[in-house]
Amino acid sequence: MKPRKMVVLATWCLEHLTFGSDSEALRGDLLEELRSGRSTGWFWREVLAAIGIGVGSGASIASQDCNRIPHKSPSAFAPYAAPHSP
Repeated sequence: MKPRKMVVLATWCLEHLTFGSDSEALRGDLLEELRSGRSTGWFWREVLAAIGIGVGSGASIASQDCNRIPHKSPSAFAPYAAPHSP
């Protein structure tokens, strides 16, 4: 794949797979660095790191949300359990 197409693909990934108000600024900063001489490999590494950080922080937020959900104790499900055979 040509370097230009690789940059377009990496930029698309960065645009569509990262979230938050800073993603546009991050994209601009990375493209500026690329234009100043950084390699395509460097650009991809930074894009993948940004996606990974976004996924990790999203999972952390989801985990915190799950901890706020009231959980029922196992005994609350006892009426629905299969009868025990003797």
